[in-house]
Amino acid sequence: MEFLVLWLGTSVSSFGMEIANELRMFKDAADAGYKVDVKRLSELGKQLNPNATKATLLSMLIPIFNIMQVFQRTIQYNNVRPMILDQLGVIDALEEMSEIEKTEYLKNPTGLNALIVPLKTEIRLSKATSIKINDGNEHSEIYY
Repeated sequence: MEFLVLWLGTSVSSFGMEIANELRMFKDAADAGYKVDVKRLSELGKQLNPNATKATLLSMLIPIFNIMQVFQRTIQYNNVRPMILDQLGVIDALEEMSEIEKTEYLKNPTGLNALIVPLKTEIRLSKATSIKINDGNEHSEIYY
């Protein structure tokens, strides 16, 4: 019974700590006025290591080892934190936030909000009225 409680407790804790660590990257980018292109980042991650997600999730199921792994990844992130924006820029995974996104983020500057604000903006744009202009080789779209 104690092992089950230990296993469940460390698995839930490691999962929560891993999510918090991942959200810090989004917060760091948003604090600098950028949003992370999640699709691009996911695409590159799958190309570099297609089994990374499975390995990470499986490692979170091993008691005590899972906590050590999350602490190790947190320390690694802290070591590269000053260079993370440069690295994301090099792999073309950063986009400049619009003024609306910046003001929305500044209302609640958290990692989760940094992840949600671009999604809210996309939903808002999908509901907006737009005009498409096709002029020869140039294509434009104006949203209202």
